[in-house]
Amino acid sequence: MASSQQKRSAALSAKARNGANANTDQEISNSDSSNATILQAIQCLKDDLVKKMDENTKSQSLELKQEITLLREELKGSIEQVSSRTKALEDKVESMHTACNNHSDAICTLDDEVQRLKRDIKVLSDKNEDLEARSRRCNLRITGVREKREAGKAPLEFMAGLLHDTLGLDTCPTLDRSHRTLRERPGDDQPPQAFVIKCHYYQEKEAILRKAAKAEELITPDGDRMRVYPDYTQTVLQQRNAFREAKGILRGCSGEDYRLRYPAVLQITTKSDGQRHSFADPIKARDFALRLPGATQNG
Repeated sequence: MASSQQKRSAALSAKARNGANANTDQEISNSDSSNATILQAIQCLKDDLVKKMDENTKSQSLELKQEITLLREELKGSIEQVSSRTKALEDKVESMHTACNNHSDAICTLDDEVQRLKRDIKVLSDKNEDLEARSRRCNLRITGVREKREAGKAPLEFMAGLLHDTLGLDTCPTLDRSHRTLRERPGDDQPPQAFVIKCHYYQEKEAILRKAAKAEELITPDGDRMRVYPDYTQTVLQQRNAFREAKGILRGCSGEDYRLRYPAVLQITTKSDGQRHSFADPIKARDFALRLPGATQNG
């Protein structure tokens, strides 16, 4: 009895398993059919996408080719214009380079010419200065004579007599010319114009200068305080005036002998050793004078 029940249970179990297996196979079959449909749909979609992509790619490729062709033509025209302008600039640069070289050569030539002309001008200027100085060798400049003292008299006779009386000369000097300096007549409260005279003899001119240098003060018969100087050129006068500071220092040194030689050389003879020193540079002359005993800086 128990054995038959076991057999019946086993048969039912086997039947149930067979039914489950059948259902599983059916489901698998249905699933395979559905997957195939999906795959087919995907493949169709893929084919459509590939076709559209190919069409879009061909269309875009054609447009790109056309645009590239147009851009190439534009670039070609622009490059040709740039090349043309570059060639023109190169020609201009070459022309300017050649012109610069020519100008440089011309400037060098002109510079040499200017230097030569400067040397010639210096020589001519020195000659002109020398000629002007030589033309004044017999001239004297006399200051301090009041205006209109010579009124009604010949200037030559007036100045010859004035020098004779004021300096105590043995004879009246022989004068070639006599006149006041050519400038506007001064006012009553201004210094009078100087007289410029030309002595006929150089020896008489030197004698007048020596007499004037020895006199402490020159008072004319009319009471004017007269001074007598050589008539130097403006250039020489400026050179001599540059030694004023050194001469002022030397005047404060006792026993130091000095003289300003023509055109502008200060000669100093030291008292201590009797040595003679000459200076053409006013700065060096001043520095030397300051080292002498008793020297003091003026101003």
